[in-house]
Amino acid sequence: MAERIEIKSVLTPAGTTVAAPLTTALNWRQGYPIRMEIRIPPGPSGLVGIQLMHSGEVIVPKDRTEWLITDDEPVIWPLDGFPYNAKYAVRTYNLDVYPHTVQVRMLFNEVGTQQLVPIALVPINVPLSAVMEG
Repeated sequence: MAERIEIKSVLTPAGTTVAAPLTTALNWRQGYPIRMEIRIPPGPSGLVGIQLMHSGEVIVPKDRTEWLITDDEPVIWPLDGFPYNAKYAVRTYNLDVYPHTVQVRMLFNEVGTQQLVPIALVPINVPLSAVMEG
């Protein structure tokens, strides 16, 4: 379960092309991202696309030439193992004649609260059979 949710509404003006998309920094506090949720409300009919970025590189979708394109459909993406710092942004385009707003939600765990998985240390001079029996 996430400890924090951050929400950003991103307005993309009409006529923002794929060749010159709008990049918007998300400006969130650092944290371990757990899940991303994107909502494009009804209306753009496939004319709005979005990409999640980190440190200037597209990370969702994996192929930087692809875009998440929906109309009144949530996109929910687990982010296990994604970078924990605050360098996230989204890149959007809008080929419609009307401006459209996309809502981006990120669920985070706080830095310093990650639970460590305990491991058993096995001395190298102990036979494996003794470890397996014990």
